[in-house]
Amino acid sequence: MKKNKSQLQKIKKKENDPNHNFDESQHYEINKDFYDYFLDGYFFLKVSHLYSLKRLDVDKQKELFNFELMSLKTDDQYKYSKHLLSSYISTELVMNTFHCMETFVRLYIAHSAGSECPNLILANLSIDEYQKNITAIQNNKFNYMRPELSDDEVIAETYYHGLENVKLLSINKKQYSVEQILNLRKEYLVYAANFLRDNKEYNTYKHGFYLNQNDNGFEIKNDNGVLSARGSSFEFISITREKGKQATWTKNIKFFDEDMLAIVTIAFELYMTSMVRLWGNHYLGKHQNEPLLIPFEIEDFLKVEKENINAVDNEGKEVDFFKNVRSKGMSMEYRYFLES
Repeated sequence: MKKNKSQLQKIKKKENDPNHNFDESQHYEINKDFYDYFLDGYFFLKVSHLYSLKRLDVDKQKELFNFELMSLKTDDQYKYSKHLLSSYISTELVMNTFHCMETFVRLYIAHSAGSECPNLILANLSIDEYQKNITAIQNNKFNYMRPELSDDEVIAETYYHGLENVKLLSINKKQYSVEQILNLRKEYLVYAANFLRDNKEYNTYKHGFYLNQNDNGFEIKNDNGVLSARGSSFEFISITREKGKQATWTKNIKFFDEDMLAIVTIAFELYMTSMVRLWGNHYLGKHQNEPLLIPFEIEDFLKVEKENINAVDNEGKEVDFFKNVRSKGMSMEYRYFLES
């Protein structure tokens, strides 16, 4: 008998649903593979490796360009270049931060869903659902995956296995209230979500590599003082579109502080892996007490002053112009267009 349209749609839906006929007894096996082999310390190791390259003397740096693998020899194809190595280190440090932030957010999304197997949530998380979660977090909504719970309940459950554990932590760390502990976790999520949304340089790096890493500088003076910066930056071309105006090609210059990004990356990974260990112990039935951590204030990472980036008012006093952007960088645009 010929199947009607409704029946065919149901069949198609089942075919596209990996959970149909899935044996949930395999959750443990999947969880074990995920948590036992999670790359704990991956981002820290990358930061450490990149900074070790920085500290090498010139002769040791040159040795990096003498590469041989089986029958492959670089010979003189790739000659030592201080600029190439410096640009490589700076670029990888920034991109490592992006990668860490995305992992941080995706792992939160997966564990906030209340699933018996977060790895399956990760593997099935579409770009659309990921972006909706990012938008929710930016708007200080943290329960997108479990709307039946409050934001505080989801944060407490995801990072501490419930509000009771947060209360116990608050008792042990008397300087922190329950609200303060939960708010610190929220601040990290919002920071990561905002970081990921400002991702033009990351996309140019991934899609075509049309990204130049260079040292740049500028100085802007007005009646209120002077704003100046000099240091590492990315340059890339994009299109600027504004409602009611002509679209223009634009050179974007994005200053960044690689030392600060390295510190931020290590901190975010610490709090991310703490959560992963907590859930690994839970799902695998391990009787290990993972220390419950209270994150440092994010502002503490952003207070380090940099000599090459500064602003002063018209009385010569320093202004903390970069308070909210120091770790992420500052963007400038140069538009290519003909005057009409």
